[in-house]
Amino acid sequence: MVYKSKGLVLSGRDYTGSAEPPATILEDESREENDGAFLGAGEPDWVQLPSGLWVMNFDNANDYVTFGNILAFERTDPFSIEVWAKPSSVSLDTLVAKQDTAGNLYIGYHFYIHNTKLKLSMADDNGDALRVAGDTAILNNTRGHFVVTYDGSSTAAGLILYVNGAAETPDVEAEALASTMVSTTPLLLGDRGAHGTFYGGQMRPPKIWNRALPPEIVAARFQNGRHWFGI
Repeated sequence: MVYKSKGLVLSGRDYTGSAEPPATILEDESREENDGAFLGAGEPDWVQLPSGLWVMNFDNANDYVTFGNILAFERTDPFSIEVWAKPSSVSLDTLVAKQDTAGNLYIGYHFYIHNTKLKLSMADDNGDALRVAGDTAILNNTRGHFVVTYDGSSTAAGLILYVNGAAETPDVEAEALASTMVSTTPLLLGDRGAHGTFYGGQMRPPKIWNRALPPEIVAARFQNGRHWFGI
């Protein structure tokens, strides 16, 4: 199925049916056609849900997917990220990241789960950051729909986290983004690079837009997709 949506710049293919998906490639059905490569000792494998949908399964040790140097958003660029996931760990687990960890500046963006809370961190080349956490406690081995939208304002007010279609009450941990946050590191699923925050559990191929999705679209996507993911 090809998803046609305004501003969709990464659309991991959804696989259904009896045939197992490709073992080493995650196909991108957006117009950008930036396919991802499976990496790691065992690489993510595929698991089929009762709905017939195939999802990736990460080992929380060294599995990840790389798309190369794409989607280098600046702090003034709006974007949205959508991930359906069933995490086996909720301590420090990367969903999607494009973050240069050299020199501990963490330039770029990082969408992740930390101490049971959904978070987005954006950092610039001065070491300043915009970091917001949600309030819902995310449980091990529980399926969820996780979305972040950002309007390009460089403020916490312009960043909204969603769990299962509902906006989170934000906990603003940092709000000092002022310089460039463009990263040239690869876009990754399930890890953020050298500092190794590997994801464990199931993940549906994600979607990324170059616009901030409105709340009603996020809610509709949750309702329209929840039966596939068993929520």
